[in-house]
Amino acid sequence: MDIVVKYCGGCNCQIDRLKIIRDVESSLASGYQFTDQSTGKIFDAGILLCGCPTACARKPELEELTGNWIVVAGQSVDFQEMPEGGLSEAIIQKIKALKNGGKLMDLKYLLLHVDAKVATVTINRPDKGNALAPQVLDEIAALFAAIADRRDINVVVFTGGEKYFSAGFDLNEIRKLEKVSNETYIDLFHRAYRSILFCPQPVICAVGGAAIAGGFDLTMMCDIRYASERAKFGQREIVLSLTPIMDPLWRIIGLGRAKEVALTGRIYDAYEAEKMGYISKIFPEGKLLESVGEIAREMAAYDHACLKETKAIANKVLNEDLDGALRIQEWLFRTYIGSEDNHKRIDELQAKLAAARRK
Repeated sequence: MDIVVKYCGGCNCQIDRLKIIRDVESSLASGYQFTDQSTGKIFDAGILLCGCPTACARKPELEELTGNWIVVAGQSVDFQEMPEGGLSEAIIQKIKALKNGGKLMDLKYLLLHVDAKVATVTINRPDKGNALAPQVLDEIAALFAAIADRRDINVVVFTGGEKYFSAGFDLNEIRKLEKVSNETYIDLFHRAYRSILFCPQPVICAVGGAAIAGGFDLTMMCDIRYASERAKFGQREIVLSLTPIMDPLWRIIGLGRAKEVALTGRIYDAYEAEKMGYISKIFPEGKLLESVGEIAREMAAYDHACLKETKAIANKVLNEDLDGALRIQEWLFRTYIGSEDNHKRIDELQAKLAAARRK
């Protein structure tokens, strides 16, 4: 796949696009072909550059770009800001993701499979129980950042496979840290957490084994949690003299339960986790991924924008008073009711119901 590099061309645009193209090429492995400015050819992937120091005259046009486009822009356009030192690592990872249908070429500890608008992301470090080494966290953050921009992905399934989820922190890495040198590792954790929590597409967590400490924290960043019978959950930070993450845990199971989980450091089996409302359903051992895949494909058939808006509103209303929450929901409902897709789905449902009545 060729990757086109375009620039906004607005009257205020001040950007050395050729230099940036060279910077991009030098940041990536060989095999990526770049074209400066589209000449009549329609590209479905690319990088758009904007260097307008003030308001960009083409901002509305830029905001309408869809598909696998990365917008690298100045602050005036409110897209991904171009840093002083060139492209950030997150942007480089996104560029890599444009090739081969979005498959990141340099993933070492994650697997990505996309089918029927469902992206399945698998932590793949089984020899270490999928422990969260810095490289694993870095890949999680980069991959979810890339997924966020893809219109061919409606739902994400995040898993460690049928046997594991994640044993949590890589203790060997933590043991090396001192108070004065812990910022980078902590930042990696929180970038990974935020990339999942704020991924615009719904994220389903499929827990096949132990989800402990940092692994447990990853599960709470997902929107829906399913587990196999062999799954176990534990917020074990207190055992290591570490403070745990309480939010969003308390939003999921309530403050009293969250305090119990955090302060006791207990390990809970799948049935206990289901009883407290942490997971939605338990599947037989060995059937987890198949069962969750069916749910994800059913969800992924729904409207892309409506899925994202539903997730966004679920997160937003928690921070509103009741009146504000109702107003937001009313506004969004007005946005979608009567739309072309709404009419199409009503027609499909009515046809299906009519066919069922004729049987």
